[in-house]
Amino acid sequence: MNITEAKIALRRKIRSEKKQLSPQSLAAENAAIEKNLLSMPEYKRAQTIFCFVSYGAEPETRGILADAFASGKRVAVPLCGQNGVMYAVLIGSLDDLKPGMMGIPEPPAIAPRLDFSELGFAVLPALACTEDGARLGQGGGYYDRFLAAYHGPSAVLCHERFMLDSIPEEAHDAKMLTIVTEKRIIQLGEKAVES
Repeated sequence: MNITEAKIALRRKIRSEKKQLSPQSLAAENAAIEKNLLSMPEYKRAQTIFCFVSYGAEPETRGILADAFASGKRVAVPLCGQNGVMYAVLIGSLDDLKPGMMGIPEPPAIAPRLDFSELGFAVLPALACTEDGARLGQGGGYYDRFLAAYHGPSAVLCHERFMLDSIPEEAHDAKMLTIVTEKRIIQLGEKAVES
């Protein structure tokens, strides 16, 4: 099995395992992930945040987005374009989002786009991560390309049960410096913060 096939099999396994979890258990984990992320100084300081809109097996982000609006931050979300290109697009509220590519909630194409350099903090999705910062995404490569162009502070959200010993990696896969789970904030190069 090559790396691509191994990733596909692992994504399928994680999605299947997540479907077996009770909604109550998932809701409690998502609430704890949200609380940990909102406690981060990098998030609190940022005046403009970029945050994925959760879909499928990804950790829930609507509470994070709602907090950002309530805190007076500018909020940008992903808009996926052709050829694997992703844009950071400003929204005024969660009501701006409608099902887009693959059913993922997206802003209207006419919404204002920001340069990645205008973002103060980015919140990224993961199906799984490792302790050394490897990340397994949905497979489109959008966030690897985003991370190649964005150099500000960021955190990836991951359920603790999907913190794995290893993930098949390719040369283009970006490593994460901060991973937020329901149990901890892992800051690579520094001692992990237990919550």
